[in-house]
Amino acid sequence: MKFVGHYKCPACVWVHVRVVIEDTDPPEVVQAHEKCRQCFRCGAPTLGFLRAQPGDCPLGSTLQACVIDDNDPTDETVRFVAGILNPGPKPHRRGRK
Repeated sequence: MKFVGHYKCPACVWVHVRVVIEDTDPPEVVQAHEKCRQCFRCGAPTLGFLRAQPGDCPLGSTLQACVIDDNDPTDETVRFVAGILNPGPKPHRRGRK
């Protein structure tokens, strides 16, 4: 098992530490981490996770590990999912005329 960066859930924007299970890991380690293929906070699958950017998580935070395989889609192929699940704030509307 190796830690290879920080990723965030596109549904709730919770930041996790990315863990990759390697072929050399003992079976008990692999079995223990199979349940970590979803967001710790909202339960969304790790398939759509995006690379976290500076400022996405405060320094000193405790981050939960999630298993994200090397063959998962890249950030570019799932960026539209983040926009659908978390479109951001709605534009401000002025008073009616």
